[in-house]
Amino acid sequence: MYRCKNFLAMKVLGSGGRNLGAIADIIPNFREGIIEGFSINGSALFNRKRKVVHTKDIIYYGDNMIVSSLVEEKGLTFDNIKDMEVVDICGNIIGIVEDIVFDNKFSIKGIIICPGVVKKLYEGKRILLIDEVIFGEDNVLFHGKTKFNFISLRHSINGVECNE
Repeated sequence: MYRCKNFLAMKVLGSGGRNLGAIADIIPNFREGIIEGFSINGSALFNRKRKVVHTKDIIYYGDNMIVSSLVEEKGLTFDNIKDMEVVDICGNIIGIVEDIVFDNKFSIKGIIICPGVVKKLYEGKRILLIDEVIFGEDNVLFHGKTKFNFISLRHSINGVECNE
């Protein structure tokens, strides 16, 4: 599984090895449940137009991303959705959108929400499945009624001694 932060600032190269820029944002399509592409900041100093690489044009990704082509497009990016409030059916705020989770085929699996700075320390972050949320203009509605809560807790190592 990948998160948005795994791809941000990743170097993007053309199939000929030319530096095309770095990934600035992710372009999700929540209706279809996929990542459509990545927004790229150009590498030229005076050419700062935002370009997009579609997932179908990705040849390879690892430490760098190698692509076959870029296009100029505008549209919804994850940055537009990040920090939106997530509310439940009763109107209670349960957190804010922090990240997105997707697999190696760029299929969106869920979103990570943070309940707040203090609550995050003892409750952890919560992962909501993509089928249980509806994205609106001002906030995200969580309508899930599952008996399972996916959470990401803070972890530490206690009692470990280093004998060098």
